[in-house]
Amino acid sequence: MKGKIILALGIALNYAPTLFAQTTGTYIGGGVARATTYIEDMTPQTLPYNYLFTGNPIFFTSSHDNNSTKSTWTLFGGYQFNRYFAIEALYQPLGEYPREGSNGGLVDFNKTRAAGLGTRTSLSISDVDRLKLQGYGLTALATIPVANYIYVLGRVGGFYWSGTLDRSTTFNTSPNGNGTDFKTLISTENGSGYSPI
Repeated sequence: MKGKIILALGIALNYAPTLFAQTTGTYIGGGVARATTYIEDMTPQTLPYNYLFTGNPIFFTSSHDNNSTKSTWTLFGGYQFNRYFAIEALYQPLGEYPREGSNGGLVDFNKTRAAGLGTRTSLSISDVDRLKLQGYGLTALATIPVANYIYVLGRVGGFYWSGTLDRSTTFNTSPNGNGTDFKTLISTENGSGYSPI
């Protein structure tokens, strides 16, 4: 059983539109943007391998990066078909976000034995997550010139984002009279989604 990470992704693409010096042709540019990500705190129920515990845990702690809105950059390029219409693609990194959690308590011997942890009297689990997000967009732009170098801009399209969750889970197991053992598992999970622009 694996814990789940829940996120809601809000994207603000704040770069200024390019003012085209010609009515047709390719263009490339860059800009700044803001990315907002919500990462849910771990709970005793969502901590990885929580199913090993029996009854209430002895302790539980969690924390994550509360700086959920970060400045980032964007790279874009497109093709201007005429003075009114263009197609544009973009790439935008969305930042990295850490999250940590710890849990401990009495365990179900049969479950720890099946998980390769042996027969233990108690168990604590420390989990460190690092989520990295990035995205790609494709949009259609309509431009209506209203004066020299002044345009009214309309944009419609989609933004595809993907994320990689790198997870390090350390088991601290305490057998009866045999000291303390440590075992660390490293795993990677991937997710993706789509947001309209």
